Amino acid sequence: MNQRFRFGISADGKNEILEKIFTAIIVLMMWGYAYVVPFFPSLNFGEVMAICAMACAVFIRKPSIRISYTLLAFFAVSVLSTAIISLCLGSISDALMRMVRDAFYWGLILVFVCNYLDYAFFKKCLKIFCIVLSAVLVLQVVIYHLTGVFVPAYLFSGMVDSATSGRDIYEHILFWIGHSGYLKPYGILSEAAHCSQALFIGSLFLIHEYKEEGKTQTLWLLVLYNAASVLTFSASALIFSGIVFVSLMYLLFRKKKFAYFAFGALLVLGAIGLLTAYAGLDSIINRIFSAAAGGGEDTSAFVRIYKGFIYWASLPWVNKIFGIGFGNYTVFNEAYHIPISVDAASEFMSSMSYILVSTGVLGFIIFVLFFAKLFKQGNGLGRLLIIGLAVMSLAASIYSSPYWVWFMTGILFNQKNNEVKI
Repeated sequence: MNQRFRFGISADGKNEILEKIFTAIIVLMMWGYAYVVPFFPSLNFGEVMAICAMACAVFIRKPSIRISYTLLAFFAVSVLSTAIISLCLGSISDALMRMVRDAFYWGLILVFVCNYLDYAFFKKCLKIFCIVLSAVLVLQVVIYHLTGVFVPAYLFSGMVDSATSGRDIYEHILFWIGHSGYLKPYGILSEAAHCSQALFIGSLFLIHEYKEEGKTQTLWLLVLYNAASVLTFSASALIFSGIVFVSLMYLLFRKKKFAYFAFGALLVLGAIGLLTAYAGLDSIINRIFSAAAGGGEDTSAFVRIYKGFIYWASLPWVNKIFGIGFGNYTVFNEAYHIPISVDAASEFMSSMSYILVSTGVLGFIIFVLFFAKLFKQGNGLGRLLIIGLAVMSLAASIYSSPYWVWFMTGILFNQKNNEVKI
C-alpha cells in the first residue's frame, strides 16, 4: 500500500517533489552525521541537511501536531531537572546546548516528519541507503583481501569531530589491521558500529516486508545487510545480526518455509566457521559474553551497557528520582565526584541509561509509558521497531541522532488505523 499518512492531514500531491526531497534528506542524514561542521563542531552535516529540509518543508503546508500528556510530562521533567541542576551548579552552557539539540530532534520528528514525510518513499530510500552501505562494506573487504589495499569511502578532508579527520580514521584502520591482523571496514560512515546499527534498522523493515510479501529477493537482501554488518567485526554487529537471524528463523518456521530455514541455518554455520578462521571471531564473542556477565570493565562494550546504570545507582537519592538533567553530567561529576568502578570522566553510556541518569526514575518511567502506549497502538512493524529501539538503546548511544529519527519514523507511521496521539 502506498502509505502517505499525515496524522490527519491529507496529502494533496501539489508538493510531492518537496516531500520526496525532504524524505530523502531524512535518510541521508545518516551519512552527514559522520562529519561535523569545522567551525562549529557541535553541529554535524546531518543536522545541517535536516535544517535545510525543514526550511523547504515550511513551503508545503501548515503543520499539525498533537502531543500526549505522557510525552509532555517527560519534556517537563527533562527541562526542570536540567534547569535546576545547571543553575545550582552555576553552569548552563552545556545543558543549554544539549536541550537545544534534543528539542531540534524532537521537533524534527513530531512536527516535520509527521507532517511532510512520504513514508512509502522513505522505505525505498532506506533500502537503497542500506544496499549501498552493504555493498561498500563488502567491496572494501574483498578488495583488501585481493590486493592488500584498503579503499576508504569517506572524505579525507572531512572532520569527524573537532580533532579527527577522515585521514585520521584511515590511518587508524591501517593501525588496526597491523595490530589485530584483520580489517574493520567503516563503509561510508565514521565507525564500524554505526554501520551495524544502520543495517539493523534496515533489517527490521525487511523482516516485516518478508512477512507481508514473502519475496525471496527480500531474504537475499537480509543476507547482504547482515553479512556486511558482521564484516565490520563490531560486537554490536554480532548481537544485532543474531537478533535478525533468530527473528527470521522463527518467521520462516511459522511460514513452513523449511527449505529456507535449513539453508539459513547452514549459511550461518558456514559464516561462523569462515569468520573464526579469518579473524578470531572467538575474541569478539568473548567480549560480548564478558560484558553480559558484568566482566571486562575496561572494554567499551561494558562501559556502554553498564556504566550509566552503575552511575545512577551511586547518585544521591534525590537525583535517583529526578535525575541530573541533560548536559549536566560533566559539571555534576566534577562537583560531587560520584565513585564508580568504571571511567566516570566521560559521559559515554547507552541511551537507555543516559535517560535514566538525566531524568531519574521519574522521567524514565514516563518515557517507558510513552513507548508502551505506542507499542499497544502499533502494528507488527511498529512493535518490532520499538523492540529494536529498546535493544539498541541498551547497547549504544542513539538518542537525538539520525538513528532515533529512523526508528521514530517507522514507529509513528506504523500505528493501527494510521492514527496516533503522539
